[in-house]
Amino acid sequence: PKAIGDLENLEVLYLSSNILNSLLPEIGNLSNLKELIAPTTQLRALPKELGKLKKLERLDVSSNQITNLPPELGNLENLKQLSVVFNNGLVTFPKPLCELITRNDVQVFGGNLNSLCK
Repeated sequence: PKAIGDLENLEVLYLSSNILNSLLPEIGNLSNLKELIAPTTQLRALPKELGKLKKLERLDVSSNQITNLPPELGNLENLKQLSVVFNNGLVTFPKPLCELITRNDVQVFGGNLNSLCK
């Protein structure tokens, strides 16, 4: 529900094994979120508003149907771990995200970084 954006003090959001298809843009209002765990949720895309989550350290969207990541993920300056395992249609990362991964030594699970960051 859109009211999720009202949970400003939420630090961990665990959505595993729910059928979601998408995340609402209001998720970008969760200013204190540190972990977003959403594997096996049938996500097809991520909203660009995730790039507003300045405190986000861990993003797990493994085992979904994601084919593109929004360039705004490159704004996640505190990101330490990104899991995209088993998103078979995901073949490249946007340049801003690749720059963040390199600059901050982000751990990436799922795919060869040399081919994802061309």
